[in-house]
Amino acid sequence: MMNTTTPGSFEDLKAFVLQFEAFLPEPTRNAIQKTLQQIEASGGIQNEAQGAQLLKELVESRTP
Repeated sequence: MMNTTTPGSFEDLKAFVLQFEAFLPEPTRNAIQKTLQQIEASGGIQNEAQGAQLLKELVESRTP
């Protein structure tokens, strides 16, 4: 069983994604990077509505 922990900060999350991005298909990598850029540009997720919107956009970006 793999021992995983939840990233404790935004920088931890970016490092986690970086570790595995080589294994992800390009559209998935691009969608994740775009979402991370949006979070960084806004100074973090400011409220639940913004978080829900980012998650919705991430999921929709992967739907054919």
